[in-house]
Amino acid sequence: MGFPYSSGDVLTAADLNASSGLVLLGSYSGTSVSSLSVDDIFSSTFSYYRIICGTRSLDNDLFMKMRASSTDSSTSYNYAGIGRSSAGSTLTFDANGSTSGFKVIERNIGTSDARMSFAIDIYYPANNEYTTVTGNSQSYNSGGNYISWTNGGFHGVDSIFDGFTLECSGNFSHTTNVYGYSHG
Repeated sequence: MGFPYSSGDVLTAADLNASSGLVLLGSYSGTSVSSLSVDDIFSSTFSYYRIICGTRSLDNDLFMKMRASSTDSSTSYNYAGIGRSSAGSTLTFDANGSTSGFKVIERNIGTSDARMSFAIDIYYPANNEYTTVTGNSQSYNSGGNYISWTNGGFHGVDSIFDGFTLECSGNFSHTTNVYGYSHG
């Protein structure tokens, strides 16, 4: 049976597996944690993944490191981001060869209680090649202005990754979902 489906159609597992869309692979949450490590989430089943994270508090910038066999990679993160604030300012961040990971949320606010979020797509993490990421995030600056960010980057070493770590040099509270893109 082909997609799209109609009311009254009886769907088989094969029909659903052939559909395109996002497949929820894992859901995680934590309160006042310094990191979240997820292992064995990337595989040859999917080529592309999406991570969506909402924070209720965040003490500092939030970074994402790639993982293999329960070990974080601490080299060769290259990224850039540009943001526009509700006050009309343009802001940027970037790194070449960072050991901290990909910056996924730029926190520039006097209080840690503001709600911030990111959605990032990861391309080919389970292949032995550079892993590429693109994403969007939102945060607030110390003046209370909303900032919308777009960013991207790559891990500059051919590697096979099976997981990731979100890390803050303080604490954060979060809800995080990981999806695989179905090729349908």
